[in-house]
Amino acid sequence: MTSTATATERGTRPDITADDAKRPERGDGDLRIWAFAVIALSLAAQLILVFTKHIDGDEFLYLSRVYTYGRGELSAPLQNLHVHFFGWLPWLSDSEIDQIIAARLLMLVIEAATLALIYVSARRFASRDATLFGVVCYAAFNYVVAHGASFRTDPPATMLLMSAVALLLASPLRWPHTVAGGAAVAIAGLVTIKAVFYLPVIVALAAWRIMEAPDRRAMVLRLAIGGAASVAVFALVFEMHAASLAGAHVGNAAAAAGGSFNKVMTAETIFLTWPYLLIAVSGSPLTFAAIGAGAWGCAREARASPGAPRRQALVLLAFAFPVATLLFYHNSYPYYYAFILPPACVLAATAFDWIGWNDGRLKRVLALAGAFVALQFAVTLSPGQRHQRELLASVHETFPAPVPYIGPNSMVSAYPQVAFFMSTWGLESYRAAGRPVLRDAIARASPLFVIVKNPALATALLPGRFDFPDAYRLLAEDEKALRENYIQHRGDLWVAGKALKDLAADEARTVRFLIPGNYRVESPSPIAIDGMAHAPGDVATLSAGSHVLKSGQGLQNVTLRWADLETTPDRPR
Repeated sequence: MTSTATATERGTRPDITADDAKRPERGDGDLRIWAFAVIALSLAAQLILVFTKHIDGDEFLYLSRVYTYGRGELSAPLQNLHVHFFGWLPWLSDSEIDQIIAARLLMLVIEAATLALIYVSARRFASRDATLFGVVCYAAFNYVVAHGASFRTDPPATMLLMSAVALLLASPLRWPHTVAGGAAVAIAGLVTIKAVFYLPVIVALAAWRIMEAPDRRAMVLRLAIGGAASVAVFALVFEMHAASLAGAHVGNAAAAAGGSFNKVMTAETIFLTWPYLLIAVSGSPLTFAAIGAGAWGCAREARASPGAPRRQALVLLAFAFPVATLLFYHNSYPYYYAFILPPACVLAATAFDWIGWNDGRLKRVLALAGAFVALQFAVTLSPGQRHQRELLASVHETFPAPVPYIGPNSMVSAYPQVAFFMSTWGLESYRAAGRPVLRDAIARASPLFVIVKNPALATALLPGRFDFPDAYRLLAEDEKALRENYIQHRGDLWVAGKALKDLAADEARTVRFLIPGNYRVESPSPIAIDGMAHAPGDVATLSAGSHVLKSGQGLQNVTLRWADLETTPDRPR
């Protein structure tokens, strides 16, 4: 790693001019063409995946909150700021899939801005060629290819936080830079509480700028103005956002944030998420090797050099902190890597200035990075989105108007979901609480259908067909409530109904209904409900509670299906 000159505040770009003399750029430009080709390949692959990759549960949840806000039912102020910026999505299309695709396209633009910000930030410490390698380290990362343009909190928060980093690296650093950077950090914190993981980078940069400034008191004042602006923007935007919600309360928000923080911070994380880390390392060896080499070079510089070079090396090491959160952050799933990697890729860029490889070897490295991008694209490409589109089309055809439902991940985002979000974290919290929330929700809200796209729901409604760990199963009361109140209609779409086997004429059977309404009789011959005869195809209006059923003649299997459906079942039951 090459030492850099002490920063000045005289209007020139410190470090860059001095370093250019020591690190001459490669004159033929071939390496830059190769680097740009890998970056373009990554963005092109992601553009195709925007239209083809299955929609993740978090993306459906993110969209559903836009609808919840539109209905005036959203009450949680944290991590829901996006509802003010994506209110146009429901007007774009009637399909949740098309709405998320449109949002993904915007997220891809945001990711491209993040790539530019990595370049701007890394250029402060590295030559142009090395800086491009740092950008490649991010663009070619396997989980960035798969999740970099996902519709969730991470892309905008990453872009905002890297904007703050780039602004703090501005030269000369003026108070407008610190104010804009502070505002970016504040908005990122409202987008996701994970923004706190960037604070060590921000604090280290601020300390470095103070140490390198000719007038430290003036620099402290500028940074203090930026810090005050950050607090003010956070408070103002939070209050405005909370005021627009239904029953939002600052104390509840703080408690929720504290509970989430305690839940996701655990020393056992590395043992829970190591398979994802293994896939990341094996699928993106260039990025991890460059980060490791950059960290090793900075550590060596910090030990061997005094003064400004040591301070710069130390601040660059701080850029690795977000990646270190993989050791203790519970939700270190693939999409999380796209959020934490940009600062580390700035550190990675510095490695390419001192490694000293020749152009031929670096081109082979870039070719390998491009091959890994293509491989990840092939792995991620799947027909999953088509299947989701078919299921959602069936739901909207069956229930043209919004009705309450049960699902694992807010898949029918335009309709109100009464269940909890059935992620691993959600199921763990549900099991710890020990309350039959689904049974209670069925009795309270009368959800008319269930989307069975989750092992917990599938295990409940199709017992014996799946081997699902007991630690993540629904409570017995909830499984029973689901089995007794819903029947399969079309594929993964189950609707309100009863399936009664061996209903006899000489034996009255008492059946409890949690969902009141109209039920259509599906049976070979007439039946009696509370003493009234009903022929096959008749509609019976039933109240919540117990009803007595008997077969009109002989032993028969009877189905009572919710009558107000616009589609017929896949097959008669």
